[in-house]
Amino acid sequence: MLPNHQCIAPSVLYFGTPVVLMVTRNHDGTANITPMSSAWALGSCVVLGLSSATQGAINLLQDGECTLNFPAASLWANVERIARTTGANPVPPHKAELGFVHDADKFALGGFAIQPSELILTPRIAECPLQFETRLLT
Repeated sequence: MLPNHQCIAPSVLYFGTPVVLMVTRNHDGTANITPMSSAWALGSCVVLGLSSATQGAINLLQDGECTLNFPAASLWANVERIARTTGANPVPPHKAELGFVHDADKFALGGFAIQPSELILTPRIAECPLQFETRLLT
């Protein structure tokens, strides 16, 4: 192995596209962060590939907006801290089997700061150098 490479065993495998931290709003107005690795640009739209069973997808379908936050590589440890968490309470059985736990405040757990959005109500992640404020197209 080259000296500038490091072997890691992440708790969730993200590859192919950059990790995106999707922030949505829960029914009580609190923010939820959903880490995902399946997002790509198509024209002036972003296509998201995520399970409809995630709390983030449920929130997005109910609220119609989210922010997409692209963390720098230096934030990998922050992303790892929230990788096996869910905003769903109770934790769905299929996620519990994978070792997921509920955390109501992923911003605090991940060491992220809330940054208000300019055009929508859903907040952004201040540490992320690239942030999109989005609305769902149906």
